[in-house]
Amino acid sequence: MAWIKYGLMENAIDSLDHCVAHLVVPKNVSIADLKRGILDAVHVIELLLKERLRRVNEALIWTDIDKYPRPDASKAGLQLTVKRLQQIAKLDFEEDDIGAINLAAEIRNKFIHYEIEMDDKDLKGLLGRLLKFIFKFSELHLQKDLSQPFKRERKWPSIVELIACWPEYSHRIAGEFLEAGFPLWYPSQEGTVSDQIEMGIKKIKNALKESYYVSKELRVDNSDGDQIGFLQVLLDLRLKGRTDFHGRSLEESGFGYALEDSFLNAILRLVSNDGEELDKTVLDRPLATIEQAAINGTGPTVFLKIDYSTGVGSYSGPVTYLTQAFTGKIVWVLAKKIETGKYFEISMMKSLKTDWTIKDRSTILKIACRPTWNEGKKDIEFITTFTRFSYEGSGWLERSISVEKFWEADDENYFSNEQDFP
Repeated sequence: MAWIKYGLMENAIDSLDHCVAHLVVPKNVSIADLKRGILDAVHVIELLLKERLRRVNEALIWTDIDKYPRPDASKAGLQLTVKRLQQIAKLDFEEDDIGAINLAAEIRNKFIHYEIEMDDKDLKGLLGRLLKFIFKFSELHLQKDLSQPFKRERKWPSIVELIACWPEYSHRIAGEFLEAGFPLWYPSQEGTVSDQIEMGIKKIKNALKESYYVSKELRVDNSDGDQIGFLQVLLDLRLKGRTDFHGRSLEESGFGYALEDSFLNAILRLVSNDGEELDKTVLDRPLATIEQAAINGTGPTVFLKIDYSTGVGSYSGPVTYLTQAFTGKIVWVLAKKIETGKYFEISMMKSLKTDWTIKDRSTILKIACRPTWNEGKKDIEFITTFTRFSYEGSGWLERSISVEKFWEADDENYFSNEQDFP
């Protein structure tokens, strides 16, 4: 049995070979060839960008750098990788390049998750733009000339012909981009077609900065019971009406749905009765919701659920936080850990190996099972932690106990054994 190991560059070069193989064929290039070319080209770009980020610091490839180097932790998506290269590596991308990458990612996602209608010339034009970026970026930022193998194999003239398609058809691709749900843009008639597209993409990006809608809203009362405003969750406008694999809206499905990085992160906002913004915080994921919490506290409490699902694995899922806004500011409810005396934000995940429940207004129970590796032992062992949050006096206290035990959330009665909790 052969052992396979692909580095980022090797993986990118292999996908580029596959991409070109679909575009340089003895027969006419088919729609299926163009589809595979788009999928492979976006994959190449993502890998090249991550290779450049790896040369800054390998931990930056992980979505949550604190989880580096865990192999099962999620890695940064395309948009986050570009953002980190801009902010940390100080790379300057041309607006046209960013626009082409975003267009390609949107079309790729349509190919993978839904359906698409586009002229084959549009796809050729977009592929030409992506290939131009691939060869330019690898030479400037990775000191790697990826064109040489294709020049030796006499495929380079066909690639150059594709690259030349971009200016001719880019305005039509932008039209498809808008029809996919982006704010309307009427192209200018001034300047070259490339100038018009660059201007249009800038307008689209500026419009997207405000493209949110109020997904959920709850009344907020002060400690005297008088209404002071509303707590709202704002989601990316492009998520409105979006459904999961079962046809349910994302707000009804209970989350558990891995989204692409292209969506704007959700916002938790507090507004007055007159609609004046009193406070807000930008969350770190696109999907979130709120509901009233039937528990005790220093004032009315709200459950804020943020979806950290990755679509795979046993250790990711929606995480619920306790928040309050009755003072006119958004605050996270803290608990005091009995063992250390330190305070921390209360957070509770639901996944295959983590669950929680409200026992009564003053008690929340949580179970979490995690692997542990002991030296000298081949098999992975598991530690299960039983946690009790208790509201006592004027605040929440946390007590926990850990035992060597494997546990999964496959028994609806597991919280009935309250003697397992401290």
